[in-house]
Amino acid sequence: MAGLKRTEAPEEWFFYLMFQTVRRRDQAFAGALEAVGLNLPKWRALSVINRLSGCTMNELAEFTTIDRTTLTRTADQLIGAGLVSRGGRPGDRRIVRLEMTPEGERVFERALQGMRTFNTRALEGVSAEDQDHLRATLRAVLANITGSEDRAEAISDMRRAQS
Repeated sequence: MAGLKRTEAPEEWFFYLMFQTVRRRDQAFAGALEAVGLNLPKWRALSVINRLSGCTMNELAEFTTIDRTTLTRTADQLIGAGLVSRGGRPGDRRIVRLEMTPEGERVFERALQGMRTFNTRALEGVSAEDQDHLRATLRAVLANITGSEDRAEAISDMRRAQS
């Protein structure tokens, strides 16, 4: 059986290279998160809750892309650790809203400092222009995948979609 031949077609390596970059970044960043008592799913959840105070589980799922079982367990762990509080929407008890607690804010800030240090090192030698170009490229790919430029923009900017 013949092995795979290497090609130079961008569509054949683009997602592979992106996956390798993100996974290796996650692996390296995990150590900094452990130092403050977090893991990657908890970090992602806290990042969204910090950005969208009072976020729903649906919003959390949209912005973290964590599967629902893991996401529910992660939210429960954050609540149990006193980093997040769970509340309802006035007039609708079916909607759960997650808010950062003061302790959650402190832990998030410590992790954020570690992330900023890590990202600065990871992006060393990559110009601001190249970073902007890559951001625009990834947003275009995300729009193609989601089928919506508005949704891709909301996801990439981590903001609630306009109602």
